[in-house]
Amino acid sequence: MGDAGEESTLSEAHIERAVVFATVLPNDMVNVFITLTARNMRPDLRIIARAEDPATEKKLKQAGANEIILPAFVGGMQIANSITEATLDSILKGGASHINHDLREIGVEIAEQAIVANGVHDRKTVESLLRGNESHCLVLAVKKPDGSLVQHPEGNHRLEAGDVVVMLSHGRPI
Repeated sequence: MGDAGEESTLSEAHIERAVVFATVLPNDMVNVFITLTARNMRPDLRIIARAEDPATEKKLKQAGANEIILPAFVGGMQIANSITEATLDSILKGGASHINHDLREIGVEIAEQAIVANGVHDRKTVESLLRGNESHCLVLAVKKPDGSLVQHPEGNHRLEAGDVVVMLSHGRPI
């Protein structure tokens, strides 16, 4: 019990025996001060610090934190991932029209590339399909003629006639 910004409190908590030190208070300035105090007492200690404001990350690093966790950012990414993963299957199976409008607002769209028998991309790899467009497209899945999906296919995945490549496109489609 006590003020973790005080060396005496950290000594009473036996900081000299700590393997990891975490400061996770909801106040960024206090976490910076506690990090600085702990680092001055233990230059070799692994310190994990919490920050609410991304701008505090630099200050925490300067104070000696090894790792900075931004709970709001991490939580937001997890929520976005849950939303994306929960609906990815339905999007890839043709339900993208309601989302494409929102994606276009930020300059991105879900595009589909059908692989035609004896066409340019028939029997080629995903990597060759993207060649020259790697920075503009991300392949989400390959829809097979039987309705199955190959999500996040590797670059060496071979495309076949009847496949439909579903990709996130930024700027210009393939």
